[in-house]
Amino acid sequence: MYANAGHNAALQRTATGVVELRARGMPLGLMESMTYEEKVAFLEPEDTVFMYSDGLVEAHNAAREMFGMKRLERLIGEHAGGDSLIGFLRDELGSFTGEGWEQEDDVTFVVVQREAKRAAKSGDNDHQAHVLDEFEAPSRVGGERAVMERVAGVVSGVLPAAQIERLKTAVSEASMNAMEHGNHFRDDLPIKVRVEASDKKVSVFVTDSGGEQPIPEATTPDIEAKLEGTQSARGWGLFLIKAMVDDMRVHTSSSEHTIELILKRGGGTDAG
Repeated sequence: MYANAGHNAALQRTATGVVELRARGMPLGLMESMTYEEKVAFLEPEDTVFMYSDGLVEAHNAAREMFGMKRLERLIGEHAGGDSLIGFLRDELGSFTGEGWEQEDDVTFVVVQREAKRAAKSGDNDHQAHVLDEFEAPSRVGGERAVMERVAGVVSGVLPAAQIERLKTAVSEASMNAMEHGNHFRDDLPIKVRVEASDKKVSVFVTDSGGEQPIPEATTPDIEAKLEGTQSARGWGLFLIKAMVDDMRVHTSSSEHTIELILKRGGGTDAG
């Protein structure tokens, strides 16, 4: 998870190119009660994140040409990444500015790289999940919307837009069910939400306090049966959830229900 307080956007070097990690925010201390946009970037093995001060891209050569963002992104894309990127860019900057260059501003680099995958060993978990967010939400009418938007923000940059839209629908429905049927809209019983991501999937866990109540099976909606009173709409929400995700799992204890919503990274069901 990252934010930005008016600084140059960090650059993430991936196997397919270089992307800017943008987030809205003013410089620290400039305005009281300033809020900062928070986003999530997921680093695959060997991905590199490069952070820098503007003295790099605003450096000029003898012809008053600026080093610039395009040059920086191209050079990062050409390099293998990792710690040696710092020395490489320092040399490129020196070649660009030439001898006798008078430094105009601070030039600072920071590089972070995710390690390459290790060879599998007995007991290793190559696809260990990382917790992206964990929070509670009050069980109130309409409260599912806030949960949906928060989860969508957390997985922005981790899942493509189409999958995020499907996940929003599933999270909204699961949260509403948990608040209404599990916690009976009691303010003293918040639902719990946890978002995890691994190399293979994103999982969202929605937990309520209704463990003593059985969760109905997902029911294929039948409008005529509903009108005739022979089918309850209670299982329709689960039917919708299952249609929006690649997998849905239900975990039940004596005191809690947890619905796990799973979307596979890099593919999965194309709903719609």
